[in-house]
Parts: sequence; C-alpha cells; structure tokens
Amino acid sequence: NLGINSVFRYDFKINGINIQSGTSNTFTALALLNNDTVTCAVRVTPGTCLTSPTNVSNSILMTVNPIPLISFDPLDLTITLGSSIPLSASITGTIANYLWTPSTGLNNASAAVPLANPLVNTTYNLHVISTDGCTADKTVTVKVVKEIYIPNAFTPDDNVQNRVFRIPSGTSLKLQYLLIYDRYGNKVFSTEDINQGWDGTYKGKPAAQGTYVYMIKGTDFKGDVFLKGALSLIR
Repeated sequence: NLGINSVFRYDFKINGINIQSGTSNTFTALALLNNDTVTCAVRVTPGTCLTSPTNVSNSILMTVNPIPLISFDPLDLTITLGSSIPLSASITGTIANYLWTPSTGLNNASAAVPLANPLVNTTYNLHVISTDGCTADKTVTVKVVKEIYIPNAFTPDDNVQNRVFRIPSGTSLKLQYLLIYDRYGNKVFSTEDINQGWDGTYKGKPAAQGTYVYMIKGTDFKGDVFLKGALSLIR
C-alpha cells in the first residue's frame, strides 16, 4: 500500500553523480560524453509502508559520436576573373557525404575538393555528414577580381566613353600613386586616389596631342605592383 499521498520521485545520475531530481520521468542531457553511464533511481515518498522505497534502474552506457570539425585557412580566397581555385577544407572524422552550396561556379558540388570558378564574389557553404550520421557546416568566400588592364590611348575632346585616363574599376589594386609625364619629363598629372584620372589638361589648359608616359605603383592580392607604359592623347 503506497498511500494516498505517495509520490514517485526520479533521481537521474551520470556516472553516479546526481544530475536531476524531481517528479518528471524524462531526462535530457546536453553534454554527455562517450562511455558515460546514465542511471535512474525511483523513490516513493513518503513510502513509510514499503520495506524498499527506492529502486535503481539498469545502467545505460552512452556512445557519443563526435561532430565533424571543419576549418578553412584562409577563410577568404581571391582569384582573378576567369581562373579557378580548389576549395579544400580540413575536416575531422570520417566523412560520408559532401555538399557545397550554391553549386554555381563549381565543377562538382558533391566533391570533397571541388574547383571553384565563380564570376562574382561568392560565399560557399560546405555541409558534411559523417559515417556516424553527424553533420557540420562551414563557409568560405571566394573573391573575384579583374586583372589590371591599362588602356594605351584616350580622347579627352569628343569620346564620352574614353575622355579620362584612369585605372579601370574592379581591379584589386591598392594604389600608391599614378603619375603621368610628357615627352620632356614634365609631370602633368599625379594622384593617390584610384578613382581619379587625368582629363588631358595641364596647368588648366588642354595638353598637346602626343605620347605620354604613365607610372603606376601599388599592391594587389599577389603583392607589389609597378607598371610603366606609353599613353597616347588623341585630339
């Protein structure tokens, strides 16, 4: 006879250490380790009429499969437009399936190391599933830049599309300076701003038609950049 006021209480233990006590017969553990043992002791209170008011369950030996760990080094990759780069990740555990999203610009979205050839900056997510069924995700970004192309002529008078000599936009260049000299060695233009260009004037007046020399110095994702070449001003 348990009595009208008797209550079942559940003591859940991990490796013999009491973790949860109460009237709930459900236990959720978020930090179990491999080979942990889980037991439950059921007590009846007040249980004064029972010779054994406590009963202990069998032990459950936990098998905890590790979650794969994914790392990219570096997290950002840079390529020139039209080139490709392998997406290689360091992953712990034994992986059964790979899935890269989006698939745009990839030669194989299910490969462990696909080749990426995007046309624009793209962030790829790698989703892996281990042989134990555990999953993990990690992203890597591929930045796309244009090769530095320097035009060799411009027409400041009448060509709306080509009235200013400048470094075309979209390059990865961090400009230190752009210098332009005439045939006599006079500096006719200089700037440290990659968005600025020469409009074909010198000391407030139109510069003469002819050949000029430009010098460009800066850095891009490959390293130091120094360019020198001839420029034709056409009127």
